[in-house]
Amino acid sequence: MGICGSARDAGLPQPLAHYRGGERLALPAQALVSVGIMDQHCMLEVREHYDVRVGDILIFGTSHPCLTFDKWQSLLLVDDEYRVLDSLETGF
Repeated sequence: MGICGSARDAGLPQPLAHYRGGERLALPAQALVSVGIMDQHCMLEVREHYDVRVGDILIFGTSHPCLTFDKWQSLLLVDDEYRVLDSLETGF
């Protein structure tokens, strides 16, 4: 393990926002909780009666960015509504 460890060394990435058809949906606290991660797959615990569908977009935060940043040749700069503003090249 290096200095940064892994992208989840301070906890699993957790859902921050939920979109369907371009519209942001309400995401109550603990409605979706990450409980595991394997490669690019995240296992979620979904609270009973919370509606998640194929095609929905979930936005996740990362607990530690170092390993996340070195996996991508470019990162997307977004505004508070996750609209893409620019593409930033990484130097790793």
